Amino acid sequence: MNNESLIKNAKEDAKELCLFQFLHLIKLGFIFNHCMAFKVEMKESKYNLKAYIEEDQEGVYELVIDEDSAPLFKKQTFNELYIISGVSIFEKCCKDWFKWGLKYNPKRIKFFNKKIEIREIIESNDPNEIFIKKITDNINFQNVQISSEYFKNVFGLNIFESREEKYSMQKYIDHRHIISHNCGFADFNYVKKTGITEEHIGNVMALTDKDLEEFNNLIYNFITKIILNFPPIIYDKI
Repeated sequence: MNNESLIKNAKEDAKELCLFQFLHLIKLGFIFNHCMAFKVEMKESKYNLKAYIEEDQEGVYELVIDEDSAPLFKKQTFNELYIISGVSIFEKCCKDWFKWGLKYNPKRIKFFNKKIEIREIIESNDPNEIFIKKITDNINFQNVQISSEYFKNVFGLNIFESREEKYSMQKYIDHRHIISHNCGFADFNYVKKTGITEEHIGNVMALTDKDLEEFNNLIYNFITKIILNFPPIIYDKI
């Protein structure tokens, strides 16, 4: 396949990636608008969730949440859904574009020391596809230091504008971790990573509207930057 055909195929694949990522942004926007419309007064950046399990005479368990905690708990549930969805979109965006970059600039595969078995070569029509899958499956794109270094070292693209932007993205990724694994309660690992004081351990780390606005801008700017800046880098190398 000549260079002209390769560039044509690369552009078609890039357009498909752009379409899906803009659709993700639209879906994320629906959640964001719902979160912002739900107003709850919050005086602190943390709160103690007052909830307990109650058992009736038939042995059925029921969750009981204190009336004062209930509105904030509901608000946080939607806010946390937004962070979880946004981090998933960030990770998928990184992985999909990294795959695309390696597919249309296969010389960059040599940057990685990966081996494949003869069986895998026989079973696949494209050995490069196996290499690319192994490479991207082994990159932790939720670690922004790792993901940014790979994009920079392999393709020459800075995916973050500044150290502050990179730190902010990692902050929300770490928050997503305690949401998914600890119901939003801060634990020792979260305290260690974020640098907050240990008095926060055991508290639900509340997400404010300001947090959501910051994260919304981070995700939008990140995807827009990838779409505008990454494809030309690859086209020039084909």
